[in-house]
Amino acid sequence: MAGLVLLPLSFFMLSGSRALPTLVARVGPPAALTIGCLVAALGCAFFAVFHGALWQAFVMSGVLGWASAPRSPRSPA
Repeated sequence: MAGLVLLPLSFFMLSGSRALPTLVARVGPPAALTIGCLVAALGCAFFAVFHGALWQAFVMSGVLGWASAPRSPRSPA
């Protein structure tokens, strides 16, 4: 089951990196990195407060995947 929790991370990192050039064109690379870090912090805060059910781990994994897109090696930022 632990491996399945990583599926949203992979999916949202891939989809987030595809949408990243649009975000970078709108707000610039430093702001895109800042947004990614803030979203990652919100995902971690969510999981720190709500961690009683498995679906909450899936949500946190998805949020961290999307937030990791600006820091992934494929990103143009």
